[in-house]
Amino acid sequence: MNKTIATIFDLLPICTLRLILDIIQTSDSDCLFNEYSEEIAEYMYHPAFKNREQANELVINRINENKLQKNAHFVIRNKDSEFIGCLGLIGIDTNKPQIYLWIKKSAQGIGYASELVEKIVSLGSVLKWEYINYPACINNKSSLKIPLQLGAKLSAVYDLNTLGGNKLEINEHRFYFDSFNK
Repeated sequence: MNKTIATIFDLLPICTLRLILDIIQTSDSDCLFNEYSEEIAEYMYHPAFKNREQANELVINRINENKLQKNAHFVIRNKDSEFIGCLGLIGIDTNKPQIYLWIKKSAQGIGYASELVEKIVSLGSVLKWEYINYPACINNKSSLKIPLQLGAKLSAVYDLNTLGGNKLEINEHRFYFDSFNK
């Protein structure tokens, strides 16, 4: 009997050649606090944590959002179970979710983000998504390369006011599934 795939949660854990994507848990709070630095948060919506309690609160909120199955928040680990970062999908209850991700500083520059985005995009047709939005700050050159390398189309340019009070200029790209041939 074939299992019905209703949401991305039905596909967990999601694996790539080098990485495992799995549901965020309260035990991940310390990793988030230690790795989500000011430098990482510079191009992100959420500011760096001032204390462990803020990290714990965010993780609990993410767990609760996962239960509602409107958004999906995951941790990224390598095959040795080392924490690498986080990935989320906002609006999984639509057919047009938005992806966000961050990779800890010591694991950047070796293609993890591209590997994950390619994997998530490859699952889009299984999940009957029309497209995935991929927003990236124009100053984050590494993140901007990903949608271009994987064939996404520029769909919008806008300013985003972050929770930390910064203004980011965003280029939003879309991965359309009818034309994704990976």
